[in-house]
Amino acid sequence: MTRAEYEKVLRGIYGVVSTLSRKEDKTVLRLRHRALERDLVLRSYPGEVPAYEYLKGIRAAGLPAVYDVIRCEDGSVVLEEWIEGSSLAEMMEEGRFSYKGAKSVLLDLCEALNALHRAGFVHRDIKPANVIVLKNGRAFLVDQETGRAAKSTPDTHRLGTTGYAAPEQYVGASSPQSDVYALGVVLNVMLTGHHPSETLTGNARARRIVQKATAMNPESRFPDAAAFAESL
Repeated sequence: MTRAEYEKVLRGIYGVVSTLSRKEDKTVLRLRHRALERDLVLRSYPGEVPAYEYLKGIRAAGLPAVYDVIRCEDGSVVLEEWIEGSSLAEMMEEGRFSYKGAKSVLLDLCEALNALHRAGFVHRDIKPANVIVLKNGRAFLVDQETGRAAKSTPDTHRLGTTGYAAPEQYVGASSPQSDVYALGVVLNVMLTGHHPSETLTGNARARRIVQKATAMNPESRFPDAAAFAESL
């Protein structure tokens, strides 16, 4: 069964609420169960999605529940919990965060990354657009498609978002410290609206955290998200 054929089967039960993303051979849809009126997210990818397969059936703070991962002839389809909230990117358009507000979001992201890092995965694309914040302030890290097992061998593809990707990702390498780098950038942008290379936050505690998290040498950063959280 192809991904398109599987989607067709689902559409007998679910209606499409909206297309969240469609680019190249990847599609993300918000679906609603016609009878139960409950929403979920369908993610369709051309390859395997090991991080999603690991998360299937596992409840981890800061991560949407993964209900199922279906391997198709031409890739994978992920059925995931719908998180009702605003992206951090949208919230940042309205202004800067206080350190207290930023800390709350970052602690939730660290919890999410702890689950991935403990299992040997690296997210590799942490950015405001991949963070959903609920009305009660809880934050969720979404889009595990780029997640891969952290190994000593180079990445097959150079992935990440310019500005948030760690320097080593541009030469095909990533590790938990790569995610730490992105956390540091996110913290600084939440406080100043700028990348730390342009403007560093004036908050002394946050400044120290950002500088350590975004060190050029991965070994000079916090070793993982748990250590980053402790520094907050």
